[in-house]
Amino acid sequence: MKPSVLAPLALAAGLALSPVAAQATIVFNFEWSGAADALGVVSTQDPTLTGSGWIELDVAAGETFNQSDVVDMLLSFSGVEITPFIIDAGDSLTFGGQVAASGATATLFDFPAPAMISGSNFFGCAESGCGSTLFNILVSDGVNDLLVGYGSSVAAAGSIQLTAVGAAVPLPATLPLAVAGLGALAWASRRRAG
Repeated sequence: MKPSVLAPLALAAGLALSPVAAQATIVFNFEWSGAADALGVVSTQDPTLTGSGWIELDVAAGETFNQSDVVDMLLSFSGVEITPFIIDAGDSLTFGGQVAASGATATLFDFPAPAMISGSNFFGCAESGCGSTLFNILVSDGVNDLLVGYGSSVAAAGSIQLTAVGAAVPLPATLPLAVAGLGALAWASRRRAG
């Protein structure tokens, strides 16, 4: 191969392999339970209360996040004493948290108090900062308001389990350009040789 062709090929390969500042999203499984034996629960008005679903956040491992980082989500809540309901990314959301350095889990902060509202349905801390003396998670279908008590505000917010199901790997922005450039260089080289 001619030296005049090697320099552009090296440049194109370098561009294709260079790191990109694009940030991937992480999808977390969401799990919560109001059962008496669940993480940190000291009292419950309905031990059958549960919440599950997923949240996709535009955040990297080790970073903090808030409701503005939500790309999409779908959470469902149910129990014997409430009518099941769903909260999604289009609903009113207030929360903040931290993704673990590994990216495998995330933790919600107790302040601002996690709150997710869809019409008259509510899931989150019953008071600002998850309370000062009563540390309750409130689940409401608009008719029944059910409290699950915890030993501390951190335990209340921490009862919401977020576990990563995987991170999307973004395509480097320069890869399609580099592949096209390599193809053009190969075509030009064959044309000159022929």
